[in-house]
Amino acid sequence: MTNNTKSTISKKALNAARKQEAFNGLVEQINALVEKRVRWEQGTYAASNTELYGILGNCLDLFIEVKKSYDLPKGVNSLLDVFGIKYNSATSLELKLVRLVFASKDNAEHIGNRLFGYARVIRVASEAKQTSATLSQFIADNHGIEEIRRANKDGVTAAEKQKQQADLARIELIEPRDDELFQNFEMPDQLQPLDGEHFSLALVRKNADGTGSIVFGTNNGAAVSTVLSIAGKSLSDKAVDAAQADFHAKQESIKAANIAAVSAAIANRLKTSSVQSPQSTELHAAEEQFV
Repeated sequence: MTNNTKSTISKKALNAARKQEAFNGLVEQINALVEKRVRWEQGTYAASNTELYGILGNCLDLFIEVKKSYDLPKGVNSLLDVFGIKYNSATSLELKLVRLVFASKDNAEHIGNRLFGYARVIRVASEAKQTSATLSQFIADNHGIEEIRRANKDGVTAAEKQKQQADLARIELIEPRDDELFQNFEMPDQLQPLDGEHFSLALVRKNADGTGSIVFGTNNGAAVSTVLSIAGKSLSDKAVDAAQADFHAKQESIKAANIAAVSAAIANRLKTSSVQSPQSTELHAAEEQFV
């Protein structure tokens, strides 16, 4: 065996040893986190979230470490296989780690929503540059795990989005508009808004002859807010469409102006060329012939 061969084998053995050491370290961290989770579930599960947030903080640190590695994500898959916990190619790394720490092959499906919530917290916290030291406050500032889970990419929950849309409708529809469907009719008692409010709901039936009849009215606050949210979304969508149409119209206007300017420049150049002196024309012809 040559020295080069021995050197190659030594390097491979060293790399293998390093990978094994890293994998062993991953196993130790997972086992330690599982032990913490068991203590939490058996002890303070119903009383306090402090210990849970601590475990999630450790999961966050581990997630940040593993995602930087080339080999450790494969180690996570190996551990999932060992414990019989399901995953697929679309399962995120954070969810895999959460399943390793909090789930078993027997309960993973039953606590799936909770696990998705934990994984979402880890992902959002990582993107926000949080660590285990700051995670508890981060969760509190964002109104808990469930609110973080429900938040969209902009950090706005579905409930907050609906409220924003309803508020938009209240602002935009408080004054008369040209696009109102029906104006200035007498308000029956059934359609009177709540005190201090300006909106109520009417249930309209389409009659056989094509006319409509109001068959029921309510000022129920929740129902009114729901419809205002729908109206606000429609107003927002129309504003976006109008802005896009205005943008495209401006683009076409600029394009037309540019074409007109180029056309004018070309016409002016041709006009200038047509009035050249005989000497300059002959010179130009001579240049072209030389070229």
